[in-house]
Amino acid sequence: MDINELRKKIYDPAAHLTIEELKTLAKKDGLKEGVGIEERIHIAKKKLSATTYRTTPKYVRRFLNKCERDYNLYEGYSDRDLILRVQNGCETAMNELYIRHKLFIESVVIECIKNRREEYEDCLQVAKVAFWHCVKRFRFEQYTKIETFARPYIIGRIYDYLRSIKQFEALDESVLDMKYCSEHEAISRKIEIELILKKANLTPLEKRVISKRFGLEEECEQTFSEIAKSEKLSISYIHKVEKTALEKLRSVSQMIRS
Repeated sequence: MDINELRKKIYDPAAHLTIEELKTLAKKDGLKEGVGIEERIHIAKKKLSATTYRTTPKYVRRFLNKCERDYNLYEGYSDRDLILRVQNGCETAMNELYIRHKLFIESVVIECIKNRREEYEDCLQVAKVAFWHCVKRFRFEQYTKIETFARPYIIGRIYDYLRSIKQFEALDESVLDMKYCSEHEAISRKIEIELILKKANLTPLEKRVISKRFGLEEECEQTFSEIAKSEKLSISYIHKVEKTALEKLRSVSQMIRS
């Protein structure tokens, strides 16, 4: 019996599950491509009582009791219920989804950054924004889990961010290397950086964000969350500002060096 076909019946409030289907679901409970909390909550919503199936094996009755426990533990709200509420504008539902999937989001970040632990906090913010976008774009007819749907998109956004950092390393390293090079070289590097910043025609906000992110112009390096707090803007907006500013700087840098 195909698990994807069974999922369609699980998520359909009007569909009835037969004893044979419950046996299959009970055997697949807890497996990677089988039944998880999401499915168990929706099975519990069908109000199937374990006492109704006394002629079935004990593992089926235990499975139904487990569904009921999950339903009560999560107050009757599955991920799909919360996603629907988020798509209808409920912020508290999004906070609940962040809490439920906190370990998943953190594990994806750790997998992507590998040894770049200094980028963990910023990448975590990138991952949270990406997860929010996935929740907004989630299509219920796919009958898939939000983590399965969100994982490739979150990884892509983190790698995009890490690439933007790497592409800006030439300018960033110029600032960091000033204390190791001669006074003449340091002055030359500083003039080059100031020239790039000037010719890029950055807005005041873009200039502040870049200066704070990369420790330019006597600024200390700051994370996205620190900059967002000081500028009184959202973290996602600061991401957009930095991306726009980096594109301007790369364009001017290539023009000067050519």
